[in-house]
Amino acid sequence: MSGKPSVLLVLTGESYRSGPQCSRRRGKHDYMKGQMLASLSHARFIDELEKRGFHVDVVINSYVLNERMIQVCYN
Repeated sequence: MSGKPSVLLVLTGESYRSGPQCSRRRGKHDYMKGQMLASLSHARFIDELEKRGFHVDVVINSYVLNERMIQVCYN
């Protein structure tokens, strides 16, 4: 472990969901743009924490519809 302060970022919820808040519609072709925007926002937040000297671990609790996209965004 490094001497850096550590942060654990826990992401949980319904990824790949489309529609308004509380919608349970998921896995449809129209989800990708919104999910990519959310994932890129998470990645920018993680990058900013690392730039400020934090060691960041990320735990994602979700079902997977597109594992490759998750790997690209969060690796």
